[in-house]
Amino acid sequence: MLHRHNNFKGILPRVEPTLLPEGCAVLSRNARLWSGEVRPFYGMSEISAIYHGINTKTIYPYRDAGATYWFNWDVDVSVAAPPVANDAFNRLYYTGDVSPRKTGRDIGKPALPTDIAPANWYYLGVTKPGTAPTATPAGGVSADIEDRAYIYTWVTGWGEEGAPSPAVTINMQVDASVTVTVPNAEIVGLDPKYNITKFRLYRTVPGTTEYLFVVEQVLASPIYVDALTSAGLGTALFSGEFDEPPANLESIVSLPNGFMAGISGNRICFSEPWFPYAWPERYKRTLTDTPVRLAVIGTALVVTTKGRPRVFSGVHPEQVHEDMLPAMQSCINGRSLASSAQGAVWASPDGLVLASPGATEVITHAIFSKREWELLRPGTMFGTVYDNRYYAWFDSDGNGKMEAMIFDPGEPNSVLTQFEADASAVYSDLESDGLYLVVGGKIMLWDADKVNPLTYKYRTRPIVDPYPSNKSVVQVKGSFTLSAIIGGTISFAQYNAITQAVIAYNAALAGTGDPLTLGVVGGMIGGSSLGGDPFMDLPFTVTDSVTIRVYGDDIMRFQGLVSSNEPIMLPSGYTADEWSVEIEGQYPIREILLANAVSELRGV
Repeated sequence: MLHRHNNFKGILPRVEPTLLPEGCAVLSRNARLWSGEVRPFYGMSEISAIYHGINTKTIYPYRDAGATYWFNWDVDVSVAAPPVANDAFNRLYYTGDVSPRKTGRDIGKPALPTDIAPANWYYLGVTKPGTAPTATPAGGVSADIEDRAYIYTWVTGWGEEGAPSPAVTINMQVDASVTVTVPNAEIVGLDPKYNITKFRLYRTVPGTTEYLFVVEQVLASPIYVDALTSAGLGTALFSGEFDEPPANLESIVSLPNGFMAGISGNRICFSEPWFPYAWPERYKRTLTDTPVRLAVIGTALVVTTKGRPRVFSGVHPEQVHEDMLPAMQSCINGRSLASSAQGAVWASPDGLVLASPGATEVITHAIFSKREWELLRPGTMFGTVYDNRYYAWFDSDGNGKMEAMIFDPGEPNSVLTQFEADASAVYSDLESDGLYLVVGGKIMLWDADKVNPLTYKYRTRPIVDPYPSNKSVVQVKGSFTLSAIIGGTISFAQYNAITQAVIAYNAALAGTGDPLTLGVVGGMIGGSSLGGDPFMDLPFTVTDSVTIRVYGDDIMRFQGLVSSNEPIMLPSGYTADEWSVEIEGQYPIREILLANAVSELRGV
């Protein structure tokens, strides 16, 4: 009886192995299955060492003047670019690192990749003065009297203006000048992390309650003599409600309509549109369920919670509308939340959830029952979406070593594959279209090193024959050339010749012991001088065959190597009724045939 395996798919842990659909597997590791073939993922390319090393939990590529700086943290941080037009400071906001913070091109860029990054920061908001100014009128002769009030605001070196001070009110002759002084104690007490460099003075005029602009001065000039008429005043104060964000603000995100959102306790907070450093108190919304993490889907804000998820929608914080999403699915780890083309994806107690406005579903219900899902320890899960597929890491053994899997949320009935990358942090970068991982304390680019592909391991579903038999032949069909893996036209003979030449070259260098010779020869031939090492790397790590294992009744009956499409004869002397085949290698494999006789392979 002929067993034919093709159109390869991944694993379905909830289904008993002998009941798996055609093409599914009981093991799929490092196997790229997008084409129906079993192919390897490429290896990871090293990008950079970073300050926090193996303790890194968050990374972000900060780009400025054509260079990329990998900001990194040893805590769970949310990062968002604020909506600032033509930003001269290239601002970046982040929460989760003690307090809400911002950095930019003038303070954030590290000198070296292994320096702390961001190199420096300011508080995200602008502090509010706690003491009113003093105001002393003098020199008036008019019989007309008016009541006048003065306030002041702080202004940062980045031009951001905060909420005003308490007011001082005076009764004065209309033609008097007024000496206004910002209290020295207020100036001396300013935290440098607010980056306050100036203040702005405002005053009232008869017939209105508005405060109009008087003057802006540097902190070194805290006294101003106001002799302006009402006609000489400027525009009205607009930062009256520009409160600082809460000190415990987390999960900051940027929405398309010019405002930002974040979580503070059981409240959802919103910034003033186009003034992302200002978070008015009246924009805050209180939830009955504790929010966990936010995601932006189109113009909507998805709020995952420890209870039922919500979605907020609206073009202005005053107008946002809250709706309950239909599924009762909590988020058990905020780091698992990611945005995809279909909606927001996160880990719940029952599986991966996909949510969009008006719809929520557990999209892994066909793959994992709750029992199999719990074995992954999803409370440890973090993930991201890359090329519309969800990449997840989890610590199923509780030993700190992260396992990984890939799932396509756009195909709820699809199956998943696992891969080996013990990562502590991940970032999916739209600009470079790359998936960046922190592995071994270094930033690595996933699926990038085509000359050092990973080794896949794939085991087909078992097929049960109606009666015990002895399979006598197996045929593995694939592309057994180097070009099928790495491209180009190089042959294995050329590969072996290059490898031996590199080995001989390195051996000769090691034998000279002459640093000058090592440096000169290495430089001439192409040896790397990084770290003073002139030795050449071996060209790549491709093997010249695929290992095949045939299992009968879950016992390995044969193991061998295959490097062509020719059939391989199997040993006799036993029978079994449940058969599967395992392959391990790097070559693309499109079909596996297992038969009782060679004649069954004819015409297939």
